[in-house]
Amino acid sequence: MAGRARGAAAMLAARLTQNSRWDDANSLRSSKKLGNSLAPTILPSSGAGITSPSTISAAQRLRSRALGGTIMRLSICIAIAGAAAVTAAATLLPKARAETPVERGHYLVVVAGCNDCHTPGFFFGKPDPEKYLGGSDVGFEIPGLGVFNGRNITPDKETGIGAWTDEEIVAAITTGKRPDGRQLAPIMNYPAFFNLTKEDAVAIVAYLRSIPPVNNKAPGPYKPGEKVTIFTFSILPPGHEAAAAPK
Repeated sequence: MAGRARGAAAMLAARLTQNSRWDDANSLRSSKKLGNSLAPTILPSSGAGITSPSTISAAQRLRSRALGGTIMRLSICIAIAGAAAVTAAATLLPKARAETPVERGHYLVVVAGCNDCHTPGFFFGKPDPEKYLGGSDVGFEIPGLGVFNGRNITPDKETGIGAWTDEEIVAAITTGKRPDGRQLAPIMNYPAFFNLTKEDAVAIVAYLRSIPPVNNKAPGPYKPGEKVTIFTFSILPPGHEAAAAPK
């Protein structure tokens, strides 16, 4: 659509420019003919050659009209081309804001990558659609703090966040504070989500309320020294050997 708009504008501008050239040429020929047919008049009373003012003004008026028409046509061409460019640019802009809070929330959850850390199977290349946002099976180890994996954030009241209030969900997303008072691990990027507008935070809650509840108690988190029962991303010092693929 944008390409057709630009093409049409270009064709119209070219046609108007060509017409302008023809009109200018015709006007110039006409002015020359008028100048030749209305030769300078010699007034017998003075005995000197004096050019008739009426002859000069007629030729000048013709040339002025030709120049004015050219300027007007060029102005129209520029206006049409500008309008076409604006229309083309508008069609290329992504529709970032959705029409409803749920659609807006879905958009934000997708671009924020919530699915990556909260859906089992994602880090193995096979996210489980039946457990969408139902809690990850891979954790992140933070030295000195433990191993943390994405929790179940579906509206399930037993294993998810279905029993949380909207305000508690917003607080967890933007400040890292859970309803039980525990601070979420730094792997949860709440310092960045703190900058969400109130409308966007509410939209995320609306979307999370709309998805199917998944009854799935995610394992963990694990304190330092505890046996970890899930795959883990670890930060290791230089010099270690890369682990072999699990059998």
